[in-house]
Amino acid sequence: MHVADASFLNLAAAGDVMSVSFWVKRISTNDVSAGSSALWAVSPLSNNGSRGYQAHVPWNDKNLYFDTAGCCDGKLQRMSGTITNFAGYQAVGNDGFWTNWHNVVLVKNITNKFIYIDGALFLKGTNTAPCRRTSPSCIWAPITRVWGIT
Repeated sequence: MHVADASFLNLAAAGDVMSVSFWVKRISTNDVSAGSSALWAVSPLSNNGSRGYQAHVPWNDKNLYFDTAGCCDGKLQRMSGTITNFAGYQAVGNDGFWTNWHNVVLVKNITNKFIYIDGALFLKGTNTAPCRRTSPSCIWAPITRVWGIT
């Protein structure tokens, strides 16, 4: 999915408070080594690929990455954690977790950031770079990518 004009996000970004929710599912577990982005709000004023609000869910190393206002400084822009620590993943015990639908919510509330999976808190952290300087211009949410988000 491509939203060509994401200027409606500027109001939320101005206050440095924004939540984005989406559903994700992998087609198979045979594509474990591939990585992709589940969401990308392009921000021409942000560094490293114009990452205004971006997430790898998960990357090929089983980590989820949530970037805001650029990438990839852990104090300013990036929060990450391994899915293997999440109780829902541990209940399944393997990459089969991703072959089912899961709701992911990315929250930025000034310096506090949160990732929720299926309503449960997966990760919380702090990043100090404000979204208000990012001016999102468009959003990419791949329907299919190399590793098959559908």
